[in-house]
Amino acid sequence: MSRQLRPRKSRPSYAALAGLDGDNAVAGPSNQVFDESGDSGSDFAPEKGEKRGIGDDEDAIGEEVAEDEFVPEESVSSKPSKRAPRGASKGKGKAKKATTSAILAPAASLPRTSRRQMHMLPTPSVHHRHRATPLFSRAGFVERLISPPSLFGPINVTATNAFTHNTQITDRVNKAWGYNVGPGPLWQLTEDRRWFKEAITTGKDVDCERNRRPRVYPDVPVKNGWKVINKSEAAVYLPTANETMEDGTFKPPPPISCYFGPINSQTKRDMNMLDSLAMSEYLPESQACVFNAVKLPNPLLRIELDETSCWSFDWANSERVAIGTTNGIIAVYDFGRAIRSIVNPDTDTIINLRPSHYLAIHQSAIRALAWIQAPPYSASGEPSLDDDPTVIASGGYDGVECLLDIREGRGAIMNRTRDVINALTFSPFAAGPITMDHENTVKAYAASPSMLGRGHTLLEPLGPVWCVHASEYHPQLAVAAADGTCSTSNMLRSPRRGGSVVSQV
Repeated sequence: MSRQLRPRKSRPSYAALAGLDGDNAVAGPSNQVFDESGDSGSDFAPEKGEKRGIGDDEDAIGEEVAEDEFVPEESVSSKPSKRAPRGASKGKGKAKKATTSAILAPAASLPRTSRRQMHMLPTPSVHHRHRATPLFSRAGFVERLISPPSLFGPINVTATNAFTHNTQITDRVNKAWGYNVGPGPLWQLTEDRRWFKEAITTGKDVDCERNRRPRVYPDVPVKNGWKVINKSEAAVYLPTANETMEDGTFKPPPPISCYFGPINSQTKRDMNMLDSLAMSEYLPESQACVFNAVKLPNPLLRIELDETSCWSFDWANSERVAIGTTNGIIAVYDFGRAIRSIVNPDTDTIINLRPSHYLAIHQSAIRALAWIQAPPYSASGEPSLDDDPTVIASGGYDGVECLLDIREGRGAIMNRTRDVINALTFSPFAAGPITMDHENTVKAYAASPSMLGRGHTLLEPLGPVWCVHASEYHPQLAVAAADGTCSTSNMLRSPRRGGSVVSQV
């Protein structure tokens, strides 16, 4: 029996169902009809009818864009696409004139959107230029140099207005500091911007440095039992070379040439490690000795934690201290009352001191921390000059940089990076902490409420950063990195858009 095929059955045409079966419906290639006059409906489609030239991007960089100008994701307008009418020809339609839709700026109460999560802190736009905002406006005068300082000589100072005397002076001084591209600070603008709660605020000469930084523990005795150790006893505490001498001891470092005696009649003398010298040989009226190695058997006070180890340490003032531990906890201690209670040199070491705050902030060891040297403010907006600072900036092995207010009990993540935070310091000129970011960059972050969490890049060393230090008299920053460089940079020289500031190596 021969094989038979299935009979063909008529099927309805899709063209007939769509109403496109006219007289000109002939066979041909299947060409899809597109309508280019309507919008695509996509949020990522570029605006039509607006073309930018090649030099427009450079012009946009130079524009003074507001620092708080953000474009939220909700403000992007989307329109439904228009469908082609039935019976339209298969040719391309003429493009209509593009209509521009206005993008509304977010209100002050709307949250700022960002693709980079900053947790509790805002993120600036790419056009942002960091300007240091002072954390504390000190009333009164400050001492300022009136002539270039001389090495080991007297200095000439005079009392002038501080940089926070008014907003105009603050802006002009910060701008003047920003013009400095040299390796060192400008002596004409140096001033003491550090705040201490121990400063004397009544009486005469309250603006001089000796009253702004007074001695606070003049009556604390030294514990009995100390002794001057000799070279063999001190060798275990001091660095030596890997080479050994004939007697089997390690080779000491080479001697250091020092000059002793009155100025203009000094005598050169080579001093080996742990050599002692009585200054009466060159200054008969002096009873001092130099280079004595003194060993104290026991300290006045000892901090020990059973469940962890102390890893970082920073003084807030003469009484309060913050300690970062290896399990991510920040402990705050108040030493003032305990130290003042020691009046007898034979008093036992204090070991039972409890922390005033014990807060879990990081997930791993806290490598560096620093106090934000500014007084706390009351609810009325007045600074409490007699209280201790309350804000701590910290960085750990988890790559998290936090700002912690010990009154609140929890930290705000300022930045997160995949590198280890090896160093962190506070600068009163930059008004915030100086620490690390990704790829070994050094950044200055702002701690003022209006600029909280914002900052800019200062340096980009070729290796991991091991130490950073900022001065309390000028905005020059010193950075030591693993590539063998010690660099300095001006923290107040702000870049236009991205990039680092000028530095000296």
